[in-house]
Amino acid sequence: MTRLDDRLVEEIYRAGDKRQKIPRGLYCQELSRLIGRLHDALTCARRAQRRIFTDLIEFFRTGDQKAFEQANQSMLSEQFDTEFYVGFVDTGLDPRKVKAIFSGVVGSLDRPNTSRVTSLVRQAQHFEDGMPWAAEYKRKWGSLPVALAVQLIVSVRRDAQEHGPGLRLFSSDRRADSSPQKILIFSNVVEAYHQAIGTRIGREFVVPKIRTAVMENLEQILFVRSAIREIFGRDLGQKSVVALRKLRGVKDQIEEIKAELVSLWLLADPKTGEIGLLTGRDAVLAAFQYYVAELIVSQILIDDESVRKSTVLAKRILARYLVEKAKVVQFTEIEGKLYPQITDLIEFKKTLADLLAKTQKILANGDRRTALRLVRKYSKPAQWPGLEEIIRRAKVAGLKKRHVYVMPKLKPHFNPLGKVINVSISYEETFEQQMMRYRPY
Repeated sequence: MTRLDDRLVEEIYRAGDKRQKIPRGLYCQELSRLIGRLHDALTCARRAQRRIFTDLIEFFRTGDQKAFEQANQSMLSEQFDTEFYVGFVDTGLDPRKVKAIFSGVVGSLDRPNTSRVTSLVRQAQHFEDGMPWAAEYKRKWGSLPVALAVQLIVSVRRDAQEHGPGLRLFSSDRRADSSPQKILIFSNVVEAYHQAIGTRIGREFVVPKIRTAVMENLEQILFVRSAIREIFGRDLGQKSVVALRKLRGVKDQIEEIKAELVSLWLLADPKTGEIGLLTGRDAVLAAFQYYVAELIVSQILIDDESVRKSTVLAKRILARYLVEKAKVVQFTEIEGKLYPQITDLIEFKKTLADLLAKTQKILANGDRRTALRLVRKYSKPAQWPGLEEIIRRAKVAGLKKRHVYVMPKLKPHFNPLGKVINVSISYEETFEQQMMRYRPY
């Protein structure tokens, strides 16, 4: 907003269009460069992609919301070998969830893993019917979202370097209780996490008697849990705009707690094994024991009292609840080392069921008082005995408070006529070098 002749005037993100006598707006230089890249893409795009690029060019030039809505609907409904999503869609910094900042992703379709996530989506009603909350809160699924696995190539987002395992995409008329129309699962991000962090947690903090099963099944455990969380974590169960508005200030934390719980609950559903997603020996027990180790260690490392990110805060609340309230996780000393361990698998599942029912009831009824009690009681850093020893071992294992992802560097290959015929991918840059290269943009 800017002041003009005693009036507040909204400044629009746009490059401007001389032909239509539309003046330049905010970030006109950056958007002009983006428009140039979209024109380049038009030369090798398919017909459906060209239609999207044309609408995006019109939107970035004029700020015409209708042009973006047309492009957005096409991006959500079409499926390409190269998946992409571009626009001013990130409303995370606006408390009203109205004004957005720019974000975009490009990835290559991962067909084998897309088949896996598609099989998950088809079980939506089965999973809903088996959730441990009251029948009045159970949802009837009509149209199902499109879920695709992609190999992420580049991401331009507010939190691009601390990337989550997926992206949930909504139609332009999104409401607070809307479900996504399309979900992208970044299979290479999950695999990078598995190699860089998951294996280290598994080797150092999973109890020895189940460690072999964890390491054998860890790749599928991480992928399936991530897919379940992104596809179903926030969308199983009834929701309403009125109820969610009552949860001002705590809605995101409760939804994230529920998403974590859903990802665990559905791992143990027999249907997940029947469709071939979690099939290894002792895979469910291994998944639970690994999750407990990952949850506890990550929250011990992040000891900042002023954590505001809802995903991090939700995990802290859940970790303290499992250890202090439910007492289904305890620290066991084995050969001089402390390990977080599930004390009783049946009680652990019962705790998941009770807490799932509680969070769903909060979300369905807008019970802010109960939500605040839960958040305030368990949102401070844990003060468990033996934390110093676990922190020391985590540092020796190479685990940090945060992890970031380095995007691949793309190099185009041209034919004699100057047309791009191929692209090579390399990971030659360090994180610092990549940030310096991105700096001018």
